[in-house]
Amino acid sequence: MVESYRFNLARIESSTESHKQALDQIQSAYNDANQILTEILCNVSWQGQQRDELEAFLTLLVSYHGDLVGENNHQSQGRDPYQKFVDGLEELQSNLNSYTTDSSSYGELKNL
Repeated sequence: MVESYRFNLARIESSTESHKQALDQIQSAYNDANQILTEILCNVSWQGQQRDELEAFLTLLVSYHGDLVGENNHQSQGRDPYQKFVDGLEELQSNLNSYTTDSSSYGELKNL
């Protein structure tokens, strides 16, 4: 049995805001990790297994977060994938707002 589905505009708006905040946090984590990694690589006095392990961890974090925020060179069209996702949510939100406020057919369906 197919259940009916209805867009909940408030949930889309909430989701869009949550993802915008997540994108900001990912960008901040990327910047912080990149700065710490640079400091570790430039500090020749710190050596040993702990340095190597932290360097490996930060290298992975910078690589992963760099992919999400579009800092790595292989990203297409100059926009990062997470930003594309947020842009898509904003476009969906805009289209639904437009449809529900400007469409006479939506008003007719709503009154059924």
